[in-house]
Amino acid sequence: MMEAVSFHWADYLVFSLSLAMGVVVGVVYLIKGRRNKSMDEYMLGGKNLNVVTVGASMLASSMNAIFLLGGTAEISYR
Repeated sequence: MMEAVSFHWADYLVFSLSLAMGVVVGVVYLIKGRRNKSMDEYMLGGKNLNVVTVGASMLASSMNAIFLLGGTAEISYR
């Protein structure tokens, strides 16, 4: 028999803060990013991205794919 699981106030706080941070980052880059003139400049980041930014982006993309495929595989095995 399974217990009902519910959020505690701290869970709501962490969830709300993570959503708010995403919104703030999106709004800042919406305002800051209006200077992009062409699709090439947008897609290549103006060709002035540093190694840390590109590496973090690649790591996040890779981990997202691993978690998405791994989660689906984990569910199918149970």
